[in-house]
Parts: sequence; structure tokens; C-alpha cells
Amino acid sequence: MNRSRKNRMTPTMHRYAPPGALLLAVGLFPACATQGGPDDSDSDTLGAGLASSATMTCSKLTVLKGSTGGQGAQALATKDLSGTADTWSKYVEFNPGSQAQCEYALPAGASDADVSALSLSVNYRGPAKAEMLWTFDAWDYSTSTWVKIGDNAFASSWAWSAATIALPSPHARFVSGGKLKIRYGTTSTADASDVDLLVLNATLTSGPPPECVPETDAQLCSRLARSCGPLSANDSCGNPRTVASCGTCSGTQTCGGGGSPGVCGDAGSTSDPDPNPTPSPVAGACGDRSSGRTITVAPSGGDHRTIQAGLNAAAAGDTVVVKAGTYNEKVSFTRSGTAAAGCITLKGEAGAILDGTGKSGVGIDISSKNYIKVTGMTVQNFKGSGDTPMGISVSGSSSFLEIRNNLVHHIESSQDAHGIAFYGTSATPMTDLLIDGNEIRNCKLGSSEAMVLNGNVTKFVVSRNTVHDNDNIGIDFIGFEGTGPSGSDQARDGVCVDNIVYNISSAGNPAYDGERSADGIYVDGGKDIVIERNKVDSSDIGIEIASEHAGKTTSNITVRNNFVSRSYQGNIMIGGYDTSRGNAADIAVLNNTLYQGAGGEIILQNNSNGVLIQNNILRATSGNDYVSSGSNNRNVTVDNNIFFGASRSSAGAFSDPHARFVDPLLVGPPSDLHLTSGSPAVDAGIDLGSRSGATDIDGGARTSGTRIDIGADER
Repeated sequence: MNRSRKNRMTPTMHRYAPPGALLLAVGLFPACATQGGPDDSDSDTLGAGLASSATMTCSKLTVLKGSTGGQGAQALATKDLSGTADTWSKYVEFNPGSQAQCEYALPAGASDADVSALSLSVNYRGPAKAEMLWTFDAWDYSTSTWVKIGDNAFASSWAWSAATIALPSPHARFVSGGKLKIRYGTTSTADASDVDLLVLNATLTSGPPPECVPETDAQLCSRLARSCGPLSANDSCGNPRTVASCGTCSGTQTCGGGGSPGVCGDAGSTSDPDPNPTPSPVAGACGDRSSGRTITVAPSGGDHRTIQAGLNAAAAGDTVVVKAGTYNEKVSFTRSGTAAAGCITLKGEAGAILDGTGKSGVGIDISSKNYIKVTGMTVQNFKGSGDTPMGISVSGSSSFLEIRNNLVHHIESSQDAHGIAFYGTSATPMTDLLIDGNEIRNCKLGSSEAMVLNGNVTKFVVSRNTVHDNDNIGIDFIGFEGTGPSGSDQARDGVCVDNIVYNISSAGNPAYDGERSADGIYVDGGKDIVIERNKVDSSDIGIEIASEHAGKTTSNITVRNNFVSRSYQGNIMIGGYDTSRGNAADIAVLNNTLYQGAGGEIILQNNSNGVLIQNNILRATSGNDYVSSGSNNRNVTVDNNIFFGASRSSAGAFSDPHARFVDPLLVGPPSDLHLTSGSPAVDAGIDLGSRSGATDIDGGARTSGTRIDIGADER
């Protein structure tokens, strides 16, 4: 667990032994989150009404984009196939890049108000999610938008896989005049998929409909993405509401100043969209539902005075709400949630602080527990050189967890410390992890990392986190350290997206004697990982793809659509840091914007095989190589990049047959690496299809003109 280009000066490092059975697993994929049955969170609110169930089949199949194999909607009515069976008439084949809509109708006599729960049953065969994403959406009549309800994360590659996906509350928004619509499709052109079953299940009440609980003003503002000013709209119960104010703006921003009503922005910036929009949150296993009790922890007046007492009292579906106050304790989850009843949620309100002053070890410990959510907590001041200090530790063989919107700071040790750590030691993989919206800052980490996923860990999303001002690696995905069982000892099949990482340096770390080798984002031994839409600035190394273990290979890593700037050694580095280290294979560096790495823009160190460097902007410092190379780097392709600031004729160690040595005309580097309207990067890229990613650095369409732009920004 102590990592970091592992102190390059000392070949043998002390390794932290995680307490007890190691690791966790978090839920973030909606289909996995609801697998095993529809959401029953409303079961206690049916009043006097008697519940019945109904199954609705697709009455009309409409192809919106692409094409199918020609089979009709009747093939979606029943589950007929399993294993690898291939009876063409029993399923609908959806071709690459296709999207289709199914229409459904409530049974005769049922009204929209009778619907108290909805779920979608599917039977899918096709690529696994890591290979290609297929999504299921429901039409929201209240907002006239499609709402993603799940994807193919539950499925094995090209074997029939069944799942039941719950539609999120409130359910009334998905029904109008007894009609419902489901959309299935993909934006990728990589492969086809087959669907044998696509039916909607409804729970209906024959008596008085359940009373709808209106949203709070804050919830209404949040659902409609308003952060300031007044709002008049129908709430989730369909009632007209007026909110006096959704909030106020700070600094120079005004309400609507950026061109979006009800959203704070800089006045006068209405001609262009916000260059730094907040990425959309990722759906997780726990969602917003809570089928159980609310247990209050407060210094006085609550159900309990300590967080641990609140957790001890919590069962599946319960939420432990921590009121403002400083709680000097270490806490652990003593029970798991369940798929049926829901997660156990630890929710900190503003000012809820878990303080480790005078304590070492772990602030929040999740060991061999499933369906857990931790959100809104501040964890601070866990320090010492005995038990490894960690803000949040997840260990054991766990699944379906969300670690969201927490602040972790001043976790300190001269040997090893972590802000947030996931360790997969079991033969059963940690799976379905969502680590979203957290901030980790001002930690002294010794030989370890601010955020780490290590060992037998799979199916994760690390998104929208802000990691800064720490003295070792920011975000790390690790393999081959002996954490997990042989053959499964790699963090894999995950996404690192929309994170902001800056001021990461080991210069003042006593474990490194002044050596500057801390990565902003690091894959050391991981595989099958996409690193996209991140912003990494002022780190010792921006993004590194390597393996520190001789004979071991980091493989199939895509680094795309990122801003990386002002790194001390290099903005992107690939391969072992000396010739006796491990290997990197099948690495794609696509559509990134790189700015003035002190040691270079892209550095192929040693032992790399199969590297594609394409459609990038490399804005270098005078005297540096754009692309440099160490030893034993093979099958390297450099093509169609823009180079500026150093040589006007050479890309460096590898030639680029379509190189452009021109000023990319960035808006305001280093703080703003977007393209101006006259940039030569506009419409100058090579479209790589799904490999380029669906969206640019800001989440906009990856191609908006005649061709994809070069660099991370799509103008």
C-alpha cells in the first residue's frame, strides 16, 4: 500500500499490512445496484391500498438510430435463452451505434396514480461493459428527457445475463396517460448486442393512492439544476411551487451571468458556454432511496451522542445522520445493507467532523461489509507512525459501496498514510465501487497515496474528486504487490474521470529525501482502465502508466481528453522507470492537451510495447523534446499531433507523419487550456470512433464540427 514510484532510491520498501481481512467493494452501476429485484422502498407507504403487480411487454419497437437484425418486438416479451444459446428469432440484434425505443401500456383499468414501483427486466448478450457500453433509459414525461436507469455492467461477455433494474422514484414521472417508454442503445460502433427480454414490471395499488411527499425547496432546486435566484415549477408530486431563492452567488458571479438561468456565472460571459462546467454525478448502488429509519447523532438532543453508537443501531436501509459537531472517535460499520432493503448510509450534515486528534489508525473503517454509503463527512487529524493512519479504509470482500462528497485532510505519517484506501485481498474481487466528489488535501503520506485502489479490485468509477496539496501520489491504481491472490492481484476494469488533481509533490516528504517523483494520477500494475477528462496541474509527474515489478505488465490503459500541465518531470510518462522494472503494453494517449512539463510532455521511459500517441496538443517549453524515449520501447505510433514551443521540425524520438508545428491558440494557459475559435486544432483530428470517448474535457460532444478537434477540448 505504500506506493509512489515507490521511492526510486530504495529497492526494498516497508509494506503496510492492512488490518484483518482487507478490502471493500462499492456500487456504482445502476444495473448491478438493483439486480435481484425491483426497488421496494415505497412498500411501507401504500396506505390502505392493496398492491398488485403487472408485467408490460413492448408493444412497439422503433429504431431511432442505426439498425437491428429485423426481429420484432415479440422477441422481447419472454426470456427464452441462457448460456451461449443463439436462436436468431428469439432475440433482437442491435447493430453497432444503434438506439431503439420500446413503448409500453399499463393494463386496462389502471391509472397513472396506481403506479407505486417500476422495474425493467432484461436478458442481454453482448460485450461486457469494459468492452462496450450499452445503456437503458426511461422517458421522464415531467422534464421531457431520457433518464439513465442502468447499463450492461451486470453482464458477462457474450453470455446471456439477466437483471432487474429499478426505476428511481418518483415513479409517476415515467407514466403519462398509461404510456411508458424505454430506450436501449449505444453511442459506440465497436460491436453489436442481443436482447432476449425487455419488459416493464409495475406495482399497482387498487385502493387510495399513496400520499406523495413533496420535495423540499432545496431538493426541487437541485433536481432542476438551479443554484441561485427564484424558481417557479411543478415539484415531484406535480404541484406548482415557487421558491423564493435557490441560493446566492459569491465573488464576481451573478445569477444567470454565465448564460444559464438560475445558475451562477461570470457576468458578460454569455457568448460562450461555461468552460469549466461541473461534471454530472454518477449513479451508485445506493441511490437516493432510504427504506428504513433516520438515526440522528448529535452532541445533544439526538438519538445518540457518538457516531459509533448510531452505526451500531443501524440496519439495512437506515440512514445515520450526523449533526454539526466535532466527534473525537474512530468508527466502523458493524452490519451490511442489502440489495432489497437498501444501503446503510452514514451522512454528515454541514459541520459534521470526525476528528482523530490523539488517535492513530483509521477514521472510518468498512471491513467485509456490503451496501454501504458514506457521504458528507469531514475526517481529519488521524496521525502517527504506529497503526497506518487513514481517513477512510475499505477492506475485505465487499461489494456495492459509495464513498461520496467527503473531505479528508491532515492524515499524517512519516512512514505510510492514506486519505481513502481500497484493498482487495480476498479471492472474491471487490467490485462495483463508486468514489465520487471527495476532497483529499494537506496529507503527509510517507511512501503511500492520497487515494489508492490496490489488489483484487474491479468495476470501479473514481470521479469528480479533488486531490491536492499532498506530499505523495494523488490517485493510484495498483497491481502485483501481493495484496490480492495470484492471478487477480490488479486493480482493473475501471474509469478515472472528471477528477481535479494539483500540487502533488514528494519534494518535502522525508521518505524521499527531496526526490520529486509523486504522480498526480498513477497506474502501477493495473489493467483495462480509462483515464479521461481529468485536470492535473503542478505535480511531480502528471499521469504515469508503469509497472514497478520486473516481468509484470500494466496493460490496456487509455489516457484521453485530459488537461495536464506544469509537471516537474513530465506531463505523461509511460513504462518502467529503469530497465529492470516492469512493462507497459497497449497504451493509448489520445486527444490530451499538455502544457509545459518541465522535463517534457510525453516521456516513454523503458519497456513499453504498443503505444499510440494521437490527436494531442503538446505545448512545450523551449529546449525540451515533445516525445522522448528510454530503452526497449517498441511499436510506438505518433500521429496527427500539434507541437509548439520547442522544435519547429521534430516531434522528438519518434516521427509524426502528420505533425503540425503551429501555435494551438489556447485561451489562457496555464489556467485555461481550451481552444480559441481560430485554433488550428479545430476539426483537425482523426476520428477513432468509440476509442476517442463520447465527450470532451467538459462533457460536451466529442465531435461537434465536421471532424473531431485535436486536444482535449471540442470547440
